[in-house]
Amino acid sequence: RVNDFVSNVTDRFNNRTGGNDTEVANDTIGAEDAPVPCCMAATAECLACSNGVSIEEFCEGNPQEVGCDDDDDDDDDDDDDDDDDESSDDGRRKLQQFDGLENAVGNIVDGAQRIGQEAVDRTNEFVGNLGDRLNSTAERFVNRTEDFVGRANDTIQEGVERVNDFVSNVTDRFNNRTGGN
Repeated sequence: RVNDFVSNVTDRFNNRTGGNDTEVANDTIGAEDAPVPCCMAATAECLACSNGVSIEEFCEGNPQEVGCDDDDDDDDDDDDDDDDDESSDDGRRKLQQFDGLENAVGNIVDGAQRIGQEAVDRTNEFVGNLGDRLNSTAERFVNRTEDFVGRANDTIQEGVERVNDFVSNVTDRFNNRTGGN
């Protein structure tokens, strides 16, 4: 919408000056050609003004916009004047709706930064814990492997001792029968 607004203002400006910026700089535009100040809210009234059309014309083409579905005319029925003073405040009344917007946007940005930092912190914590878990798992694996290899060595050593005992017994028996020859 911002791009549309800027484009509309630029188009309206160029249409009024014929694309000649010098005319504006020299202040040679008549009062009837001077730009009309419009509010910047995303309402039918402001958008119609920005597009240079009446609210009714704007709402015919954009019925979904805020202010186009209003049934009451907000004419202040108790006031019988012709609403000639509608622009007497130069649009400042309409701009007051933006009071506090900067703080609200700042709070949203701060909140988003806080949430982002929390996500980074949690991710770092998770990765750190994951690293600790992987190290712990690897350490357990190494310990179990060492235990397995140690038991395997013990078993092999026992086997070698039994084979040596067997060979020794066989040799002793053979020597006893043959008389050592």
